[in-house]
Amino acid sequence: MSLLLGIEQYLEIIATNKSILKKSMSSKFTDFEDAIQYFSALQLPKTIIICTRNLKDFKKSELPVLSPETAVKFIFQNLGES
Repeated sequence: MSLLLGIEQYLEIIATNKSILKKSMSSKFTDFEDAIQYFSALQLPKTIIICTRNLKDFKKSELPVLSPETAVKFIFQNLGES
């Protein structure tokens, strides 16, 4: 839990909207929730990675897709601590 509190300054939670749902439904993603995560990430211009344990479903992602462990390392190596 303390790790999540340490990286929450680098995260943003956004609302799902009709546009995201429509793109998700018409996408080639086999998993609807993965599609929602992907198209939500694309809505934020400052998104630099997608963090998921399900790497295989994001092979066609325009964004880098990292496991949680790799994402934490990436954040602290590239963004540093404030």
